Amino acid sequence: MMKPLTSFFLFLFCCFATFAKKKTVNADRLLSNMSKFYQNLSGFYMRFSYQMIDQKKNIIDHQEGQLWIQKKKYHLKFPTKVMMCDGKTQWVYDTIIQEVTIHHLADILDDFIPTQFYQLYQPQKYTCQFVKTTKDIVEIQVTPKKKHAMMTHIIFIFKIQNNDLQSWTLYDHQKNSHTFTLQHLDTKIKYKSSDFHFKVPKDVALIDLRY
Repeated sequence: MMKPLTSFFLFLFCCFATFAKKKTVNADRLLSNMSKFYQNLSGFYMRFSYQMIDQKKNIIDHQEGQLWIQKKKYHLKFPTKVMMCDGKTQWVYDTIIQEVTIHHLADILDDFIPTQFYQLYQPQKYTCQFVKTTKDIVEIQVTPKKKHAMMTHIIFIFKIQNNDLQSWTLYDHQKNSHTFTLQHLDTKIKYKSSDFHFKVPKDVALIDLRY
């Protein structure tokens, strides 16, 4: 079974946005504008923190992460796990159990691909609405229409002062919350093709699921 951190993080990036407007702006239009903004980027880099809290308000997990994206290519890095894709093949490296799993990108569900976040808002799949607006922040809730979706809803919090995303929290069916706080975003970074080709370490277990 895929760990909560990995599965929820990847789905979350299918629901990611980075700039906020005033309360008068339609939430649907805000998310649509976000999608267009990211599709026009040649690539970006972001650093973030992750925290999981259970229904009793206990902190279950806390980690720092990094993400590099160039169109269909991506590199996702946590302290104990690395995920990389060159646009055709995906490698997942678990440093704890020393195991590398390989897939064809075409065989992976969209919900588990970081680059799908900018495809976020499709009205036939999600509903969105403003939750709260103050002088400092705007909250937007995104809810899947599908009954058996991975999460019940996501809350995005934006800073009004500079229109940047501050954090986003995913709520699962076990009433756990998964909060991601954006620490740094670079939209001017330049990449080489070799930056997204994974080199399999020596002496690791290799599971090749490409058929």
